[in-house]
Amino acid sequence: MRVTQQERKQYLNQIKKLLVCKGSQRKKFLNSFADNMDEYLKDNPDADFAKLQEDMGTPQEIANAFLENEDASKIKKRMSFKKWIILGIVGVLIIAVVFFVCAFIDSYKSNRGSFNDTITESQIHEDAIVEEIVSEK
Repeated sequence: MRVTQQERKQYLNQIKKLLVCKGSQRKKFLNSFADNMDEYLKDNPDADFAKLQEDMGTPQEIANAFLENEDASKIKKRMSFKKWIILGIVGVLIIAVVFFVCAFIDSYKSNRGSFNDTITESQIHEDAIVEEIVSEK
């Protein structure tokens, strides 16, 4: 049984998911690997998917081999940069949430306090009117 186009595409997608590198490097590697795979399939027209993986490697083995050849410090640096960007975004979101919660609490207290103050002033005004009426009698 021959390797189908769907199996070929799935194999390349699995490799793609495992590669940790720039998009341009990933694309270049995958194009080169696809050419090698097509050459292998031309030379072995009766090879099935299991034979292809046996001879060329599993997606994990292929990704590991690529990463071994890639400069480890570049990969770590890129991952570190992404980590700092994500941490920065999370930090900004936390600060925004705290700000809005504080603003809500302050607004709630202000509205509640002014309402109580209005009632108190109203009560004082009513008490003064009552006192005037009582003193007039």
